Amino acid sequence: MNVVFGNLTAEDVRFFGRTSGLAGLHLTLLFVISTASEEFSSTRDLAVKLQVSQGAVRERLIRLAGCGMLRQFGGGATLAGATLKGRVFLDFCGVLRREINSGGMSAELLHLMRLLDMRYAPSALQFARDSLHLAGPALTEVPEMVTGRLVSTIEVAEERWGVDLQDIPHVIHESRDWGLAGDELARKFREESRRYDP
Repeated sequence: MNVVFGNLTAEDVRFFGRTSGLAGLHLTLLFVISTASEEFSSTRDLAVKLQVSQGAVRERLIRLAGCGMLRQFGGGATLAGATLKGRVFLDFCGVLRREINSGGMSAELLHLMRLLDMRYAPSALQFARDSLHLAGPALTEVPEMVTGRLVSTIEVAEERWGVDLQDIPHVIHESRDWGLAGDELARKFREESRRYDP
């Protein structure tokens, strides 16, 4: 339903796929953040966990936030959390990977792929694997390459970081710690804004 009603769009998938450099890191970050029992408080925590540089983490966090798959509370990696769009995207990746591995694709998945302007061509998979560290219109905009690139990204995330997209245990963090001064300020604003509620 999120694809049908436009919460996850073809442009979101392409924006995600345009990342070059350390393949699979952006998907891994989204997965780790979406399944963490506690929200991460710094890029350093994420970098240490994934054994990559803080700069690589920071760049991908900005990209994930830019395409609406991640929300950040307070800037940096402070209290980063996966949005509904990010969780839907991870679930879509899991279905895509599972069905391509099984050798058959359901009518539902093919319909979602059409809505996301993606097409499946087995020969594009190897081409995508070989060029995953690169970027450019032919690699990121051709519908078959979008699919191949996404599948290749999933494979790298599985192999390098152990990402498992089957039955993803998403964790949604609801509470906010504003601090004493922040709590008081928020209370004051809420009281004031109630005057304008109908």
